[in-house]
Amino acid sequence: MMARAVKLAGALLAAVLLAGCSDAPSNSDIEDALNALNSESFTEVTDFEKVNGYPEGEHRYVVEVNYEITFTQDLDELITEASGMERMALGMLKMAVGNFEEGDTMEDSTSITFVDTENGWRPL
Repeated sequence: MMARAVKLAGALLAAVLLAGCSDAPSNSDIEDALNALNSESFTEVTDFEKVNGYPEGEHRYVVEVNYEITFTQDLDELITEASGMERMALGMLKMAVGNFEEGDTMEDSTSITFVDTENGWRPL
């Protein structure tokens, strides 16, 4: 009887420990990483799709995603409000992506490498 109780306790402990582990980052982990990568105050990530994922070593996982950025301000308005180097950087952005208005979207893709930590998956 005692041996059975010890086995049951061991099985329950293993189940609890493994419940916190996952083989890959969750959609929430991916969304948080994309938002952290998006440092521009005039854009927000509004949609994403995981297109592939694969382990890379023992504690790393690479996620390939397509995502959509929505502009929250007009480019011309940003340029008007900016000065110095910021104005020059926005001018270069205009040459790279063209003019955009509030609400316009742009699609992009990226790969994000995550590391499995004691506190879950974290982007590198």
